[in-house]
Amino acid sequence: MKPLKKIGVVSPASLPKDREAFERGISFLRRKGFSVIIGRSCFEELSDEERAKELVEMMNECDLILCSRGGNGSYRLLDYLPPPSPTPICGYSDITALLLWKVSSGQIAYHGPMVCDIGYDERSGEEMLKVVAEQVYEYRKLMNHLTIYPGKASGRLVGGNLSLFVTVMDLLKIEGDVILYLEDVNESLDSIDRMLWKIFHSYLFENIKGLIVGGFTRIRKGDIKKNIIDILRNYASYLKIPAFLGFPSFHGKFFKCTLPLGAIVEMDASQGKVNIIF
Repeated sequence: MKPLKKIGVVSPASLPKDREAFERGISFLRRKGFSVIIGRSCFEELSDEERAKELVEMMNECDLILCSRGGNGSYRLLDYLPPPSPTPICGYSDITALLLWKVSSGQIAYHGPMVCDIGYDERSGEEMLKVVAEQVYEYRKLMNHLTIYPGKASGRLVGGNLSLFVTVMDLLKIEGDVILYLEDVNESLDSIDRMLWKIFHSYLFENIKGLIVGGFTRIRKGDIKKNIIDILRNYASYLKIPAFLGFPSFHGKFFKCTLPLGAIVEMDASQGKVNIIF
């Protein structure tokens, strides 16, 4: 990968709400010596077509696209986007739609902190830059790691935000063995179970070889009688695939790891380890 010099910052989903965190994140990037170009989408409401056009222009001009935050609406940009250029994109939450747009074209995209996240925790930004520069190959000693189903597996890492993944997965076909990564926020146990059922009854069914789960932030109980661990164990044990919970790359103000979606990875659910093979 070529050295990072110029970073484009865009808002493909929603405008930044916490402007102070946004400015702190921009300041961090500039202190690291990067030329930072901030798109109009970070300051004003643009149409879906305008945001898509800005994204393409930024990808043609910059070495990395870093999203300001998630929110809602990035999936609608898919109606206006051509096949992606090689410039990587980093984000999570609603940005999952754009990450999968890249991955389905055989490219790497980064499920990791956005500008506002870096404004809350600069260590997340430091880690993200190392992963994008391919200086990190192993994740271990993860916080609150819990084995759901033991074992080891390898495959292409795909996934992201659960609700966005389910929204776009039929449009963006992914082939070969898969290690699935999932996280979400403000969902009920009922909806999580329903979306997992959808995934495990989709074309991906036979390709899923392992499951890595970040966290489900601000989870709501709903009507289902099981807890989240019961739900995850039900699917992992049915497929007999290794699975663990607690990979730190989900919603919340804490240190976040960055995952290269589209890369080949090895996972060990018993130890909560992930190795990047690329």
